[in-house]
Amino acid sequence: MNVGRASEILESKGVIDVNYNGCSVWIKNINQEQQTAEIEILDAPSNSQVVSVNDLHEGTID
Repeated sequence: MNVGRASEILESKGVIDVNYNGCSVWIKNINQEQQTAEIEILDAPSNSQVVSVNDLHEGTID
């Protein structure tokens, strides 16, 4: 994913499925300069981390 699309998802009023390493995540914040995103893994809400937006994928993973 690129920073522009990650920002669109963050600002969206809808729910858009985003995955990181096979886990569904919620994008909490975007750092456009560093091209990173603060994410929260939905199955472990206390597990917040900063990752490269390039490692995020839109849609479900089968």
